[in-house]
Amino acid sequence: MNRFKVLINARYGEDTCKEGMNYCKFNKICNQVDKRLNKVLYFTLEDEGGTQNFQIDWNLMFLTGSYFGEGPLTCYLGVFDHGLRGYKDSETIIIGNIFTKNYYLVYDMSPLELGEDYIQIGFGL
Repeated sequence: MNRFKVLINARYGEDTCKEGMNYCKFNKICNQVDKRLNKVLYFTLEDEGGTQNFQIDWNLMFLTGSYFGEGPLTCYLGVFDHGLRGYKDSETIIIGNIFTKNYYLVYDMSPLELGEDYIQIGFGL
């Protein structure tokens, strides 16, 4: 998330993604935020089987503050730091519904039930 925050702050200003916060916020309505930073957000998921590249339309990344208990006069960028204390990977982010609504998801808890320390998520179109 740190590299992502640096990019956003360079484009929109230092107050957008503040240090110590797990989100990026604009103090204006989403329609007033300049969305020309990039047309698509690209990211990669990696696992033992390899890597897969994905993309999200940048215009879908802006969410009204009403979703977060604030009024519509604020706008959040729909990418969040995981916020897990003690977790070593500072580049892990949470994207959520903006990404998952385009895929069929299968949550597989069976590895955890078999004593492993992970679960699996599969997706398809």
